[in-house]
Amino acid sequence: MIRFENKVEIPSYILDSIKALLKSAVSVDLEVVIKPLTKKRSLDSNKYYWTLVDKLARLLGNSKPRQHNLLLRSYGALESIEGQLVLTPIPDTDEAEEAIIEAVTYHLRPTSQVKEGTDGRVYRTYSMLKGSSSFDTKEMSDLIKGTIEECRQIGIPESEIMTPREKEQLDKMYGLRF
Repeated sequence: MIRFENKVEIPSYILDSIKALLKSAVSVDLEVVIKPLTKKRSLDSNKYYWTLVDKLARLLGNSKPRQHNLLLRSYGALESIEGQLVLTPIPDTDEAEEAIIEAVTYHLRPTSQVKEGTDGRVYRTYSMLKGSSSFDTKEMSDLIKGTIEECRQIGIPESEIMTPREKEQLDKMYGLRF
């Protein structure tokens, strides 16, 4: 019998049945991972988010990748592999920061950690951020809430931030009430 921290117990005869079923279904060894089920964000919420990104970018004079990266830095989620944050040292230069903030295929947030490398150059450690396409509903909710707040702070009228239909969808999908 396996006992989990949250007091769920799975009898060994059920585990044996699962193992036998898996073994009969495939001819290779498998690793089974049990983790909490999270809902993926919806395509509608993604479309809505990118509409807001576009409005913010145009009003602030930013490119869409820059605006997206700025929002991810403020409201996004850190990437981890096997429970470890993904960190990378990058030269601590304006040119490197500019390339990172305009990146489309990866998303990084600078940390306060700066070190001198063996080559004599100064490096800043960056944390890798998850791309919004991999967000679950909670992560997407946080990103949308923060993006809406950014829109409000720069004076985008409520009628341009959210239609009644969008309000209804956000309430239904994330429990967000505005």
